[in-house]
Amino acid sequence: MNAYRGGRGGDEARWLSLYDGDQIKVDRKTGDQQTLVVPRPAVSLVGTVQLGTLRQLLNANMMDSGFGARLLLSCPQPTFPDWSESELSQQTLDAYAAVVRSILTLAHSEPKILQLDLRAKAVWKRFYNWVTKRIRQLPPADEHARAGLVKLRSACLRIAICLQVARQAEEAPHQLGELAVVTEQTLSDAVRLTRWFMAQQKILYAHLRIGSDEPNNLCELIRAHGGLITVRDLQRATRRFRTSEEAKRALENLAFKSLGRWRTRHAPNGRQMRTFELIEAADPDADAHEAS
Repeated sequence: MNAYRGGRGGDEARWLSLYDGDQIKVDRKTGDQQTLVVPRPAVSLVGTVQLGTLRQLLNANMMDSGFGARLLLSCPQPTFPDWSESELSQQTLDAYAAVVRSILTLAHSEPKILQLDLRAKAVWKRFYNWVTKRIRQLPPADEHARAGLVKLRSACLRIAICLQVARQAEEAPHQLGELAVVTEQTLSDAVRLTRWFMAQQKILYAHLRIGSDEPNNLCELIRAHGGLITVRDLQRATRRFRTSEEAKRALENLAFKSLGRWRTRHAPNGRQMRTFELIEAADPDADAHEAS
């Protein structure tokens, strides 16, 4: 961002407007055409990044501006499959290529609006209200999570459009230009994808709240506190858990994996206190991704 302007450019603001498809105007110092106007810009961006680098890039300013909320983030568990000779069949590759070629033939001088059919609209209303309920349940200070859910809710419709266009290109390519509605099946698929991204976003936001001086590994964090920790102490030790309920669930998840156990002991004031005890024989590589 702003790498060629000494940090004073407007790259971030331009990317924010690109998300909404707002017109952009670029004034160039050289070239035959010094003023470029793009009335309806569209950018598709995909990539991978290390978690530590992402934490540096998506700083507080980027999150406060809403830039982070506009990204579809994912942090799936790594898999290490055995060697396999299996490959995609030529039939599958040809079918995919045909879908792409069909979509590339689309040419509209003006944006085309797709309507939800009646059943799709019912699916959308249920999903919209479900997300709204989750937003209301967030702590008042958790503005980043709230912004993320709002943006993901609207992203569901964008995903639905992509799926509907691809489905039409596969099933009836000769009628692709006449596409006018999003069906119930397509929107239901989009909802499932969006809910997956919501779960991934929750995991990533928890990682982003981890301080630079604390370990990513939850077991290591507990070990640094002597192997014993209460829910309250865990919340004080890290910002990755927004509520005491989230911190408690993380510890219960470790107990479920036999990485620790609950102990009841007496506090100095005589009250009983529930403490989580790390089992030292446990696998030290159990990570905070699962615990979150």
